[in-house]
Amino acid sequence: MDIEGRRIADREALKYRERLAYIRGFEQGMGENTPISSKYVEARKWVWVIERVRAKLACYSPQKEKFFAEYYGLDRPLSKYETKRSRIYKIAAALYVGESTLYKWKEQILDDMLLAAVQAGLYKPF
Repeated sequence: MDIEGRRIADREALKYRERLAYIRGFEQGMGENTPISSKYVEARKWVWVIERVRAKLACYSPQKEKFFAEYYGLDRPLSKYETKRSRIYKIAAALYVGESTLYKWKEQILDDMLLAAVQAGLYKPF
């Protein structure tokens, strides 16, 4: 996949918790006649993409799924003061894998996200 697409997937994975909170808030305040905004639809689609990729990884490669969740803060907020590089070091030590392996996993995960985003109609590579 192209670099621009990976940047988009990376950014959207980092926004996962924010989008999930937005969806929950929108659905709680939603009445029968509430119009559905395009922002809500887009948020739902990106959350679907991330959860689909995460479920696939959980089935086939639990270590990659754990890396995905830890690196992008899917289960808990990320520290503002921690850099991406320091997160890689910590996760590599915790999973007993090399840093280069994690960078390869990251690229594979972002590619999977882009494929799911194409399916959801969020990303058009051509």
